[in-house]
Amino acid sequence: MDGAVLSAPYDPSEARAAPKQSSEPPPTEVISAPAKPAEARAPLQSTIRAPAPQFPDLHQPTAATSQQSPVTMAAPLVFRLALGARGLLAVVCILPWIFVSGWGRPWNVWFPPLAGVPAIIAGTILFARHKLGRFLIIEGIVAIFFAVIIMLATDTWRYWYVAWPMPSGALIVAAAFELRKHLTRTWVLAAAGLIFATYTLGGVKYLFVSQLTYNALIAITYLQALAAFLSGIALTAFSLLTRRKRPDLT
Repeated sequence: MDGAVLSAPYDPSEARAAPKQSSEPPPTEVISAPAKPAEARAPLQSTIRAPAPQFPDLHQPTAATSQQSPVTMAAPLVFRLALGARGLLAVVCILPWIFVSGWGRPWNVWFPPLAGVPAIIAGTILFARHKLGRFLIIEGIVAIFFAVIIMLATDTWRYWYVAWPMPSGALIVAAAFELRKHLTRTWVLAAAGLIFATYTLGGVKYLFVSQLTYNALIAITYLQALAAFLSGIALTAFSLLTRRKRPDLT
C-alpha cells in the first residue's frame, strides 16, 4: 500500500531444509468444558419519551352502551281516550255554532265544563302512574272555573268565554313540554294548545264592535271557529298517534 519493495522472510540463496518426518502419533487433543451461557440481558429501554398507546378493552361495555336509556313510559289507554274525547267534543260543539243559527250554547256554555273533566282524568292517570300530568289537571280545573263564571255572569259572560282559551291553551303547551321526554308526537299536543289559544284573539270584536263592519265581524267569528275546530282535530290526532318513546341507544 505504501509502495515498499516486498522481500522474502528468508534468504533465497540458502537451501531450505525439508521438514522432519516423525513416526509419533499426533498429540491427543482435550476437548474443553462448554462455555458458560451468556446471562440474559434486560431489553434495552428506549430513550424517547412517548406515551404508550391505549387500546380499548373489548370485554368491557363502551360508554355509549353502558349509559342508561332515557326514561320512557307507555301512554295509558285512559289518558289517550280522555284527550281524544276532549278533541272530539271541541269539534262536535263548534259545528252547530258555525252552521246552525242560534246554536252557540253547546260551545259557549257546555264545552268548558265538558272539556275540563277529560283533562282532569288524563292528568290524574299520568300523575298516579308516573308523577306527571300536573298541567293537565290544572287546565281541567281552570276550564271548570271559567264554566262556573260563564254560567253566573249575566252581562260579561262573552268576555269570560273568550278569555278562557288563552290560559287553557298555555297549560296544554306546558303539558306537552312536560311530556316531551316520555311520549312521542308531543309537538301535536303543543300545536293543539297554541291553536286553541289563538281563539282569544277573536275577542277584539267585542272591544271594537262599533268600529267593525258586519263582514269583519263574520270573518273574525269564522276564524275563531276554525281555531276551535283545528285544535280539536290536533288533540284527537295526538291521542291516536302518541306511543311510548323508544330508547335512544346511540
